[in-house]
Amino acid sequence: MGLSQCCITNTVHSDERSSSAEHHDHLHEHEPPAADVAENEIYDSDESNLLRTPLDRGPFFDLSASKNITALVGKTAYLNCRVRNLGNKTIRYPQKRDTGVYECQISTTPPVGHSMHLSVVEPVTIIVGGPDIYINTGSTVNLTCVVRNSPEPPSTIIWTHNHQEINYDSPRGGVSVITEKGETTTSYLLIQRAKSTDSGKYVCSPSNANTYFINVHILNGEHPEAMQHGGQLRIGDPVHVFVFVIITLVLSNR
Repeated sequence: MGLSQCCITNTVHSDERSSSAEHHDHLHEHEPPAADVAENEIYDSDESNLLRTPLDRGPFFDLSASKNITALVGKTAYLNCRVRNLGNKTIRYPQKRDTGVYECQISTTPPVGHSMHLSVVEPVTIIVGGPDIYINTGSTVNLTCVVRNSPEPPSTIIWTHNHQEINYDSPRGGVSVITEKGETTTSYLLIQRAKSTDSGKYVCSPSNANTYFINVHILNGEHPEAMQHGGQLRIGDPVHVFVFVIITLVLSNR
């Protein structure tokens, strides 16, 4: 029994349809025939879910493969179209516009098709309270990096300070990180007993998402009235910046 050619088209983008899709208006999924084949079962060594028997009346799809696939923007998306070990579709550097329903088609009579849905997502990284925070000398710096919209948690999250990876075992001491992985992954960078050398640019770099930075300013007694509870003031929007400027002007005129 020969193997039919299999092609995959995106049913969302009409300009990407294959010639096979243009000539057939009706496609359906075809499963292996239900029959007692205990004496004649032959399994492929690498594809144990794909049954091959003398009673097989034609090409069919391995329906155990997921019909919902999620991929990251700019990475590679794999759409498993398994027809007698024939034809996987690879989409390199997928973009959000590639999200949609794809159909694997076999040019048989009647035509056979197997659809699957591809979701292309773009993880988002933020550091809470950015882009600037102001902290009193001696207080604890708590930087919180949040990664959302990732199909799986990042394998690693690297923190850097002024372009140098943070060493949690450095002689400075008092620097630690706590990472909680899940649908939303959160990494907490804790710096105890803040001092002037802790000022600078901090960057959170997840392995599968964009980086994000925040500027930390360690204040040595400057305007302590502006400090919130815990000695940490976050300035992340124009309203806070405006309030901070007003306080500074009032204090300078006393």
